[in-house]
Amino acid sequence: MNSSAENILSDIRYLTENIGVRLAGSPNDKKCREYLLNRFSEYSNNVSVDEFPVMERAVENQQLAVEINNEWVSFPCSAFAGAVTTFGNDLVAPLALFDPHTDFQKQDLHFLRDKAVLHYGGFTQNSDNYRRLMAARPACLLVVDTRYTSTTPIADGMFPAHVNSYGSVPTVNITFFDAQKIFACGEGTPVKLNIDGISRPARSANVIADFPGEDEQTIYLTAHLDTQADTVGADDNAIGCAIILELARLLSQKKYKHTLKIISFGAEEQLSVGSADFVRRHRTEVGKYGRFVFNFDSCGSATGWNRFVVNADAQLRSIFKNFCDQQDIFFQEELKPVPFLDQFPFSAAGIPGVTIGRRNCETGLYYHHRPENDINVISGKVAAQLTDLTAGFTAKLLDENDLENLCRFPVEINADVQNLWQEIFGGWD
Repeated sequence: MNSSAENILSDIRYLTENIGVRLAGSPNDKKCREYLLNRFSEYSNNVSVDEFPVMERAVENQQLAVEINNEWVSFPCSAFAGAVTTFGNDLVAPLALFDPHTDFQKQDLHFLRDKAVLHYGGFTQNSDNYRRLMAARPACLLVVDTRYTSTTPIADGMFPAHVNSYGSVPTVNITFFDAQKIFACGEGTPVKLNIDGISRPARSANVIADFPGEDEQTIYLTAHLDTQADTVGADDNAIGCAIILELARLLSQKKYKHTLKIISFGAEEQLSVGSADFVRRHRTEVGKYGRFVFNFDSCGSATGWNRFVVNADAQLRSIFKNFCDQQDIFFQEELKPVPFLDQFPFSAAGIPGVTIGRRNCETGLYYHHRPENDINVISGKVAAQLTDLTAGFTAKLLDENDLENLCRFPVEINADVQNLWQEIFGGWD
């Protein structure tokens, strides 16, 4: 099978340039779903859309200022999806400094009450720490993503299960370098935050293309369609959508022994809401017939290296690695479960799989959730190579005689997966 880099780049260009930012639940989210529905319909007679509820980030404006030498100095910021806003009103509070790497060791967090908290590190996935943070009743949070020394704010979102359980306060991301300037002002410095807009109920959806086989044992190919705010998301994740469209073209040319489902998930950037909804809604089917999932997320960077999250037993990992070696494709292997990928809800259901990804800096991607993530960062050649690799291995699985015994989930990580599934996603409820 030979994929077309031109096809892949054409779909990325349409998603990023004709549609643009694709926030879950927004009009552009719907435009993206309609585009994918039409494109999948070129290859499958059985394409459907599963809708589910989300909270849409409907922010019109966001302003942050710090009083320095008796003057209000403005700093760029990006409001977190899923958090409450100030509804267009000025919120003024004194600055407090909080290091989540170590300060959660403190028994008492009352010093954060009614403060504008400079949260020097991304949000914890520990629900009890988040509960304690909300119980301290800060006025607002200024979050610094310490993975990336960025000069522009990195867009992000809350964990829905945490917000549903413990609420939220107005929360924005600020840049790494601005954090140093604000930090230098010291405790008690007045901070003013104004976020005009709301987080409102909306609908997103998964687009599902079915390719029935001779039996119901199923291989899944997945990628998310949404973006964070302020980014057209060429590599996060228009690239994934373009690859699974190209895989639909390649794999639709023949009928296989087993069934293929290709799914573009909504609301991944809100913590895999679409993927979790699909697995929960189809839990019996997934558990009975699901055999393997290939997920594509941020895998088109022109510079960098392949990094695959491989959650499969030793035998299947070896088979996959040997197949990659034969294609002259090599990768850095991550064996631990990663809860921030659409692969993860399938892991919770006991389905082995691989997320195809790439890195171009040690902590991930230098354009993570930023405006620079446009088509210029993508390599069509790299995308085509990964597409051909997946098409070949998927075709092998689709005609495998003993698929159920071949595709086994690694028992050694199952306890961690179930703990994370409960901790971050709220479990099966």
